[in-house]
Amino acid sequence: MKILKIVFNVAILSFITVLVYGQTEKGRILIGGETKLNFSSIKDKSVSMGEKKITSFELSPQIGVFTLRNLALGIDMQISTTSEDHSKNTFLAFAPFIRLYGGSRSIKPFLQGEVGFGKLNEGDPNMYMSKSNIFLFGIDGGLGIFLNRIVSLDIGLGYAYVSQKHKDYDMAKDTTSGIAGVMGLIILL
Repeated sequence: MKILKIVFNVAILSFITVLVYGQTEKGRILIGGETKLNFSSIKDKSVSMGEKKITSFELSPQIGVFTLRNLALGIDMQISTTSEDHSKNTFLAFAPFIRLYGGSRSIKPFLQGEVGFGKLNEGDPNMYMSKSNIFLFGIDGGLGIFLNRIVSLDIGLGYAYVSQKHKDYDMAKDTTSGIAGVMGLIILL
């Protein structure tokens, strides 16, 4: 009986959601972001590595303004910290973004692009910390599902590229890129 109530409530909410129009007019403020918290333990079967305990936290708040209907400009801040045994990594980056919504219904496709710069500190805080400059860009696309006139749940796919240039050794440069699922919550004021 409980499952039937849950299914019924979700069906009613979905029906209401389809009838609600999203508010992406000029002058509105977009506030959003995502967060991740991860605790893991890795056991290596080799004698040299043993067991590693990894804790990571990521926060990506963003704020923007709709300069035209369905077009927002803003800034995305990316903060993350990872601890692995005695090593600690701290990442901070700022990326201006442009976000474009399509359509006028409560489910709107969106496309967002961003380019930014940041800093990465990594190593053992008691011994040596390596510092790096970061360059990043990304593009996300998907659907903004407006639950009401203010709140949107974003679901989609994104591609990200991050280049890390070490300050300590001029020639060292690492790059990372990939595709991942994107899920976030957007509030329009």
